[in-house]
Amino acid sequence: MARRRTRVITRFDEKVLGLIHTIKGFEVAASNAALSGNFNDVLLALNLSPLVHSDRDAEVLARELILAHEKWLPNFAACIEALKGKHH
Repeated sequence: MARRRTRVITRFDEKVLGLIHTIKGFEVAASNAALSGNFNDVLLALNLSPLVHSDRDAEVLARELILAHEKWLPNFAACIEALKGKHH
């Protein structure tokens, strides 16, 4: 049986560090948004994500995900009512 070699990484280049910091910023902002239940906090978090490319995309994504998962988002009760009011 061949032995597996463990590769030890002692440093990251600037590009990888930048991505790590960006993702960590998103994670912190998303956690804060989950606790606050504030729609603007969700928008901030999504705009920090490297996977979201515009304010408009962040707004659509936030609205759709919050409404789709409202059962699991008690902190967003006021936000959900406001979002539902805009659709009617």
